[in-house]
Amino acid sequence: MGERWARHWLDTARFAESHGFEHDYDRPFAFHYRDFVIKALNQDLPYDQFVKWQLAGDEFEPDNSLAMMATGFLGAGVFPTQITKNEVERTRYDALDDMAATMGTSMLGMTIGCARCHDHKFDPIPASDYYRLLSTFTTTVRSNIDLDLTPASYREAKAKFDNEHEPIAKALSEFEEKMLPARFEQWLANRPKGEAPKSPWMILDMVETKSREGATFTRLEDGSYLVSGTNANFDEYTFVAHTNLQGLTSIRLEPLADKSMTRGGPGRAGNGNFALSDFHVTAAPLDGKGKPVEIKLVNPRADFNQGNHLHVSLTIDGDKKSSWAVDPQFGKDHAAVWDFETDVGLEGGTALTITILFNNNTSHNNNHDTNKNHNTTTKATTTPPPPTTTSAGHGSLSARRRARCLCWKKERLRNW
Repeated sequence: MGERWARHWLDTARFAESHGFEHDYDRPFAFHYRDFVIKALNQDLPYDQFVKWQLAGDEFEPDNSLAMMATGFLGAGVFPTQITKNEVERTRYDALDDMAATMGTSMLGMTIGCARCHDHKFDPIPASDYYRLLSTFTTTVRSNIDLDLTPASYREAKAKFDNEHEPIAKALSEFEEKMLPARFEQWLANRPKGEAPKSPWMILDMVETKSREGATFTRLEDGSYLVSGTNANFDEYTFVAHTNLQGLTSIRLEPLADKSMTRGGPGRAGNGNFALSDFHVTAAPLDGKGKPVEIKLVNPRADFNQGNHLHVSLTIDGDKKSSWAVDPQFGKDHAAVWDFETDVGLEGGTALTITILFNNNTSHNNNHDTNKNHNTTTKATTTPPPPTTTSAGHGSLSARRRARCLCWKKERLRNW
């Protein structure tokens, strides 16, 4: 019975298993929303719950797979899969209008979409009310997520796996606790000088950090900054560093994962993402006798881009809305590199000001960053080189640095 009656609602909800428009690519996971409608009808789900889950199932019951499936209602409309940077804002508003208008026709029996351009001619809906309603959907992001549709079967399979895996995990844990530290200390004490190559990157020492909206920056032992406190809808981070180096050729930003963030970050959005809109660097004489000069950035690249419409190249395109993002690679460290069109570094020292803007999506700010400069012509890479010790010897390693060195060493042991 549910399959028959679901067809009527799916038509009202403009359901389709492809994106539409000229490319009309498949939506391989669209069937989840269709299955929700069928199951809801077969289970005689109360109508108020049926409506609430489709509009905000991830907010009401994020641990309920059926409620999560219901949110497919918001993303069921047509969507252009290939857009230029000049179409991003218009496409976003078209998608929001599609959500609001479909909600009106399917759940309220009203064509509220008319008020997008003017007060409704027949119903008492002024344009101001339309945009207040539209603002409800501004945090909605179209994305695929992992769902556990058979939790009982998963728990059974997971218990079986854990039981079989336990001896291996125990042996690994014992090796890392008892044998690895001793081997690491032995290698650290006896390795030939110069065995570990020096990194072409140098972490900038910041003399000033600032958030336009009042976020807090905490410097960690490895030179990175953990951002906390205020997470405004949009923000601008400013970092100022002083350096006496000359011949700087590139700058690298590392948004880092951290267990304190949602899904491990590296962003501050509700799903762990960020949307970095613009990246600027200026240079000024350290003695303060000259004006800051904007450094032209070229050849942007990153270890991962969410897509062509959220690509790192858009951080220097002059558009304050286009941005770089990393959905769905949450809980991972990421890196982006920009080259300087000409070498940077003034005699007598340089004050570098790095400005990072987040103007694309609500609360999509970075949470954990490292800024580095490159002062050789070696090709930039997002793979870290082997760690090196300080000139004071291995005894001066911080706990965080020692942990990173141990990780690097154990991956090179054959019996690990």
